[in-house]
Amino acid sequence: MAEIAGLVIGLPGLAEVCFKLCGVIQARVKDYGNSVQLTEMNKTIVRLLVGEIHTLLEYFASRAETLPPGLSAEIEELYQILRSLLEKANRAIPQNTGGKLNSLKFALFNKQKIDEAVKELEEWQSRFMRRALIAFFFNNNPGNTQTNSASPENIGLLGSSGYQGGAEGDTQAVIERIRVSRTRYKVNISESELPSASNKITESIQASTSQGPKNIILIRDPLCVSNTMPRVPNSPVAVAAYQSSDDTRSTPILVDFRPYPENATEVAVQKLRKLVRDVAAVFASADPEDMSVLTCIGFAHDPLNSRFELHFNFPSITKDRPRSLSDMLLDSVNKKQGVFHHLNQRVMFAKQLASAILYVHSFGFVHKNIRPDNVLVFEPSQATDGSDAKHEKFPRYLGKPFLVGFNGIRKVDAESQMLLHTDPKQMIYHHPDRYRLKEGDEFTMKHDVYSLGVIMLEIALWNSFYDRGPGGLGSKLWADANRLHPPDKLNSIFVRMATTQVPRIVGERYRDAVLACLTGLKDENGETITKDEDGVELGLAYLQQVVEQLEEISL
Repeated sequence: MAEIAGLVIGLPGLAEVCFKLCGVIQARVKDYGNSVQLTEMNKTIVRLLVGEIHTLLEYFASRAETLPPGLSAEIEELYQILRSLLEKANRAIPQNTGGKLNSLKFALFNKQKIDEAVKELEEWQSRFMRRALIAFFFNNNPGNTQTNSASPENIGLLGSSGYQGGAEGDTQAVIERIRVSRTRYKVNISESELPSASNKITESIQASTSQGPKNIILIRDPLCVSNTMPRVPNSPVAVAAYQSSDDTRSTPILVDFRPYPENATEVAVQKLRKLVRDVAAVFASADPEDMSVLTCIGFAHDPLNSRFELHFNFPSITKDRPRSLSDMLLDSVNKKQGVFHHLNQRVMFAKQLASAILYVHSFGFVHKNIRPDNVLVFEPSQATDGSDAKHEKFPRYLGKPFLVGFNGIRKVDAESQMLLHTDPKQMIYHHPDRYRLKEGDEFTMKHDVYSLGVIMLEIALWNSFYDRGPGGLGSKLWADANRLHPPDKLNSIFVRMATTQVPRIVGERYRDAVLACLTGLKDENGETITKDEDGVELGLAYLQQVVEQLEEISL
C-alpha cells in the first residue's frame, strides 16, 4: 500500500492508483478461494480492470490536459471518489490468515460491508458513465471534421498519443479500443462479467455517430392489429405482442408512433424514415436498467395509417402492462387513502428520469414532448426474493420510470419546424419561448430541461397539473374555464411552488434542481446559458445543477 500512496496524483496518477487498488482487492479475493460472499465484488473489480470502464478511465487520464476545465474537475473528483471507494472495499476484505474461525468471522461480520462497497462502486460507475457522455457527445462539434484512424495498431496505452483529432475521432478510437480489450481478455473473462450497461452505452455511442452502423435494426412489417392495439392509459403509446412462428409464445412489446400528414411528399416521408431509423439504431443498444429508456427492437412503416412505428422490448423485470406517470398521479387512491410510498422513491424516480433525458440529449436528439404521459412505469412481476410483488407495486412502490413518446423527437442540429401547439396538456410543460415562436425560439435542449422541471414539481408534490378539481395542482394554472394563464404567469406559479412547497417535502437540493430547470441553467458566473455551440457547457451545467443535486439527496 505504501507504493500506491506514493504515486503522483492528477488524472494519470489517480487512474494508476485505482488500477493498483483493484489488483490488491482482486488478490485478496483469490486468497479466499473466490468465496461466494465475494462473487459480486470480484465481478465489480473485473469491470474496472477489463472492458469499457477500464478503457474510459485510461482515456480520460490520457486526455487530462485537453478536457474542458469544468469537465476535467468533474472527472478528477470522480477519480478521487473511486479511489476512496476502493480503499473502503479493500478494508472490508481482511487478509486471510487461514483457519475455519477466520473464514467464519469473515462470513458473519464482513458481508454487509462488502455488499455496501459493491453497491457504492456500482453507483459510482453509473455516475462516471454520465460524465463520459458529456465528453463524447456534447463536445462533438458538427463543424469539426478532423478524424482519427481508429485501427488497433494506432491505439496506444495509458498516456499515449493515440487519441488525437476531433471529438468524433476520439469516440471511434475509444470504441475500437474497447473492441480490442474485449478480444484481448475474452479467453480469461466471461461475457457475463463484462459491464452490460457500459457495453450498451458505447454501442449507442457508435450508432449515434456518422460512422455508426445504420443497418442494425430489422425493418418489420407494421403490426396487423395496429388499429386495435390498446393504448396505455393516459399515454400515446400502445401495448402489442409478437407471436412466435408456431403461435405458442407471445412476447409483449411497446409501440411508439411517429405520424406524418396524409399529404406528405415522398421526400418528406423518406426524411422522416431516416430519422426514425436513426432513433431505432441508437436505442437498439439502450440498457433500460441504467439509462431509463427501453431497448428498441425494430421499426416499421405503416403507410395506410400515415405513420412509422418504433417497437420496444419490455424491461426484463416484468411482462405486466405499464402505467404512465400521469395515470399514477391521477389515481384516486392518492386522495382516498393518501400516499404510501417513501420520499426516497420520489427522489430516485426524478433522478432516473433526469438521467434518461441526459442520454437522449447525449445521443444528439431533443425529445420535444416531455410530460407525464410519456413517462412509463413498469412494476416487477415478482419481488426480488421471488415472492409475490404486491408490496413492490403502486401505491406502496413507485417503480422505475422509462422515457417514451418519441413522436416529436428530432436531431438536435436539424431545422426546427417552429410548430405552435395549442393542446393545454402540452402547453403546461412548454417553455415560455415556445409560445412566441419567433426567430431564436427554435426547440433546444433547454426546453426539454424546462419540461423536466415541471414534471419534477409534480413528482415532489405527488399531484397532477392535469387535475383541476379540489386539491389538484391544475386548478392554479387556469385563468378561466377555457384559458391557461399566460406563459410567464405559469412560469412564476411553478417557481413559487418550487420555492415555497418543495423544500418542506423533499428538501433544498431538490428545490434547487427544479429551479435550475425552470429558470435556466447557469454558467460559472451565474449567468443563464443562452448559446453553447458544442453543448459542453450546457451538458456540464445540467449534470452539476440538476443530476448531481438529485444524486446528493439523502432522506
